[in-house]
Amino acid sequence: MSAQPQEPFQLFAAHPILDFVNTLDNRYSESPESRNQERLLIYDDLLRFLVESGLFTENRARKLKRLDAPATERAQVLHQAIALREAIAAIGYALVDRQPIPTSALDILNTFLGESSEHRRLIVEDYSQDGNLYQSLEW
Repeated sequence: MSAQPQEPFQLFAAHPILDFVNTLDNRYSESPESRNQERLLIYDDLLRFLVESGLFTENRARKLKRLDAPATERAQVLHQAIALREAIAAIGYALVDRQPIPTSALDILNTFLGESSEHRRLIVEDYSQDGNLYQSLEW
């Protein structure tokens, strides 16, 4: 989705939410130089991740990109996505380490879930395959 060819996201965690957490590379690297390498630098990176992970179709990402939202709105969406990712990471790592789940992370996740459910609608998504045009229903 970005103007320059980007390195594909590493999608090997067996679930898109885990791959989303991994968009911050080398989270626990011992080397300070390589630790916490952010892969979601701009809004288009977020759209590209959503397509590569199979959560969005190319068509949906193109539609969002064509909306031509102001740069501040795109930056806000990216900031919210990163905050959500970090909340999910904090909860996941707490569960793995059998530590208490951070209340702040749970609050962020619950806020996001509440807000997202208000906007949940079925939409018709057009796509082509083998030269034929099809439609699917998506959330």
